[in-house]
Amino acid sequence: MSQVKRSEPDIGNLEPGTDEGLFRMIFQNSLDAMVITSPDGQIHRANGEACRLLEMEEGEICRAGRAGVVDTSDPRLASALDERRRTGRWRGELILRRTDGTRFPAEVSSAVFRNWRGEERTIIVFRDVTERKRAEEVRARLAAIVEGSEDAVIGKLPDGTIRSWNAAAERLYGYSEEEAVGKSICMLFPPGREAEMRSLLEKVTRGEQVRHLETMRVRKDGQVVEVSLSISPIRDQAERVVGVSTIARDISERKRTEAERERLLGELQAALAQVKALRGLLPICANCKMIRDDKGRWNQIEIYIRDHSEATFTHGLCPECSRRLYPQLFAELKSEKAKREPGAGREPAGGD
Repeated sequence: MSQVKRSEPDIGNLEPGTDEGLFRMIFQNSLDAMVITSPDGQIHRANGEACRLLEMEEGEICRAGRAGVVDTSDPRLASALDERRRTGRWRGELILRRTDGTRFPAEVSSAVFRNWRGEERTIIVFRDVTERKRAEEVRARLAAIVEGSEDAVIGKLPDGTIRSWNAAAERLYGYSEEEAVGKSICMLFPPGREAEMRSLLEKVTRGEQVRHLETMRVRKDGQVVEVSLSISPIRDQAERVVGVSTIARDISERKRTEAERERLLGELQAALAQVKALRGLLPICANCKMIRDDKGRWNQIEIYIRDHSEATFTHGLCPECSRRLYPQLFAELKSEKAKREPGAGREPAGGD
């Protein structure tokens, strides 16, 4: 008996007993792109999603064949074909291309079967993973930034349970990632600050942000550390708050520096308040050099200066006053010098 010719010979039974109509319906209506090929790379059928992704009509795809829709320079292609020949299936990623030459990464799954004529065919299912790859790259960059950050970055659930903990958080608080993840963030709050934790979580889960909050936290060793916190909600694609991100910076050294600066400024201001300065015109006697104060009394110059400044006087005699007040002493000193140095006592011609 001769076999009945089918209108779509390459969407035949995968195996005896399989409902061909069901397979055809799945092929034509799948949200994944599908093509049917033969071992030589010829494409026999392509569904609607394959046409959409490749931006070609089904006939164009069939004429292009495997070499027209797969980037043949992709080094993974050869190993994929080899594995499929050996095992009858393959799954992985390849670079596909469109008629305009643009390329995109695709997740590909393929399996070998025989059609109703007994001819070997391969059904290939693929999907564009450009957005997924882009998201993975973004996540990888963010993970690298978080891990390399000098600030502590902590991810939490809305109830305060810690889900992520970077190296800077370990340095700041003293807990390892294993010790922190799964615990409540309240372990970092000083006793009596539980209300602060509830207030912060409630505010952020409402979608608000907290920026540069200066507060106190407790390290694993019990030491209290001053930190500046920035807290933000984490949202899913539906804009629902599904987590909380906290960035913490140790400001203890800055606070100590500020306190020391304030102390020094206070001391300087106190010292300046004690400084007395002489200003304006001072009435002074041209003969005795006494100074008249603002009450009309005359004072010795050293007493006036002492009372109106921070200066303190010590007393001595200048050379001229010493010779005038003690002439005999200077005569004796001159005689002694003449004895020690011959010629030193003779007066030069013409006098002094």
